Amino acid sequence: RCGFTNETPSAALMKAVVTGGAKGASVPNNNQGWGRVDLEGTLFPSNQAVKLIDRIPFDEGKTFTYLVETTNAAPLDVQLVWIDYPATPGAPQTQARLVNDLDLTVTKVSEDAAQVWLGNGGGAPDRLNTAESVRIASAPTATYRISVCCTNIVYDSASGGAAALYIRGAFDPASVEEPELVTVSVSVEAGAALADVRP
Repeated sequence: RCGFTNETPSAALMKAVVTGGAKGASVPNNNQGWGRVDLEGTLFPSNQAVKLIDRIPFDEGKTFTYLVETTNAAPLDVQLVWIDYPATPGAPQTQARLVNDLDLTVTKVSEDAAQVWLGNGGGAPDRLNTAESVRIASAPTATYRISVCCTNIVYDSASGGAAALYIRGAFDPASVEEPELVTVSVSVEAGAALADVRP
């Protein structure tokens, strides 16, 4: 149903599906975690569609952007999960233990001022968790830009890591545009930013 015919879903995708479609009030939180698993509502939501994106080829300094066009006002749920590498043993609990750090951003593209949601609802990018969620209770008909930013990558996807997205909302799954990979490098001599954009 979701296009997986010759490929086994990664552990990152399985976790994104289970957590991204779970039920709960204001999840994640310290009482419910990601909420109660709801497989029917996760995979076969009423009047909504599901898009699964697996094995995002993440690498340092790159951003992957997907465009979703909603067809009517309904909840829009986006879940990013990646499988991280072991952190340094004995790292204090007060410090982030992430080795790879990816960030989820959802932006409502509008002629007016754009609305932006960061993963896990904070006012700044999440630096602690390998699962990031954006849940919009009622997403008006519009184009939404879902961005996965490779903030700090020690081991890229070629080293065996996996990252995945679960997207649920009122949209046509076939219309979700595959991303353009944007790599930005800075020239020290000229002091100018160069952008290499390729599919």
